[in-house]
Amino acid sequence: IVIKHDANDDFESFSTALDSVAGRDQTLELQDLSVDIGEFDPLDRGAACLASGNVDTLVRAVDSGKRILNALLLLAVKPNTSMPWWLALCQAAWENTSWTVCDVNTFQPLAHIYWGLAATTGASTVWHMDACGLATAIHCSFGKKLWIVRKRDEFDDATLGHLMDEKYDLEAGQEHSEAILLDNTMTLIMPPGLQHAVYTSESSVAEGCHFFTSRTLLDTLVALSHSFICHEFITNTTRPETRVLLRRLQHFAHRGLVRGVSLKPSEVHHLPNLEAPIGGQVDSKAVFDFLSLCTLSLFAEALDPRTYVGPGQALSSSPNAAERKIVEELCQSILKPQERREICLARGCARECLEWFRDHFEARSVTGDTIVDLPAVFIKHFAQAILRYKFVADKNDIAADGHAWFSVFQAQIEASLYMFMDVWIAWRELTADGKWLSDGLDYCVRGSDQKGSWLRETLVPNHHHFRIFRKAGASKQSRSIDEMEAFGRRDRDEKYLIAKQEQHTITLDAHL
Repeated sequence: IVIKHDANDDFESFSTALDSVAGRDQTLELQDLSVDIGEFDPLDRGAACLASGNVDTLVRAVDSGKRILNALLLLAVKPNTSMPWWLALCQAAWENTSWTVCDVNTFQPLAHIYWGLAATTGASTVWHMDACGLATAIHCSFGKKLWIVRKRDEFDDATLGHLMDEKYDLEAGQEHSEAILLDNTMTLIMPPGLQHAVYTSESSVAEGCHFFTSRTLLDTLVALSHSFICHEFITNTTRPETRVLLRRLQHFAHRGLVRGVSLKPSEVHHLPNLEAPIGGQVDSKAVFDFLSLCTLSLFAEALDPRTYVGPGQALSSSPNAAERKIVEELCQSILKPQERREICLARGCARECLEWFRDHFEARSVTGDTIVDLPAVFIKHFAQAILRYKFVADKNDIAADGHAWFSVFQAQIEASLYMFMDVWIAWRELTADGKWLSDGLDYCVRGSDQKGSWLRETLVPNHHHFRIFRKAGASKQSRSIDEMEAFGRRDRDEKYLIAKQEQHTITLDAHL
């Protein structure tokens, strides 16, 4: 979406525009694209050209004709900054869940959702998608940028072969592309997972933000999966700190839909629209947005890069054998105990949301009147697809975010599946012979001539294949906060808590 408006910025120069997004003494990580580095992989070019500098470095680069594309400038946004309307869902969810002990955060992670960009004429990016399933809004406050986006079919974006096809080339531009010349009279809003590249036609300064919306949660699940599994191959950053927003969205959905708490008219439309009279048909896309949110909560730790990083490790470093052992056997990571409890609480909310859905809705296949347990179908489909996706990415030497490795990734996925006994029984039958990972995949090693049917396998089912109807359901008492956290706790979480308790006891004994 491109919004046209009056120019609301009137900076005299590149230098004064820069002052609006960064302090003069702020150290910036710059990509100097003027550097001749000889033969290189386009995907590695950014790292090869990294340098440090500040605002004055960028100003001098304009005068000398250097092509500099900076990394994201974190804006010094105050917590009480008024939110643009496209951030209204995050704001509504945050305000409506401040009543609970769902987390200890007082403010949204604004430093990770607001940002500034500065680049000199001629600088460009490679094709990429923004990380973590976030939607994006950007406004060019000075200068001009050519923003080039790729448009694909909804379910092409969800296929495992989207990035793994041997014919797929980030730089080839096979799909339909559209270029938008942004200036200070325009604001661009992009949905999650939209591939794009940017060329700076005039030295520019821009401000932007990331956000989630209830109407694109299915896109968020797919895009977050791509950016987690393929990470540096397809995205240019990682923002795990924004996961707290997804947890707040889960609490918001639980509060408005399951508990039926009255919301302001301006906030009701931020919930997935599952309204219909008894016996009436519900919008299947809205249902899949709702199921996607629950799935993100159920598999939150599996899809969080911090899960695979041991205590004291850096998120960007690859773990050694000893560090892997701590993560794998003791279930320890750089996720703080409090946040792990918050993840359990959100997972408990997701489970209760799915119970509510089963009580109040009935799903049927479009090809007949077969009643389908849609939450079970959705969860099992995603679990199998994401594990097969990780399997193929490993075969292609594509590293996941946090350098996640397969054995722990599978253990995290299966720990969540075990919470649904009917799904778990079906899962064990599926995986009993050990061939389920590769059966039918005939996976491609990039650059080879192989092509398998798995290229059409999707991360999620197709919502057009189901009809969903509202039914009369009995009201149930929601669990308490403590009960909800326990409801969302898996075996791996119990193992971690036991290990932490033993560690605390040993420390206390030593102190005494």
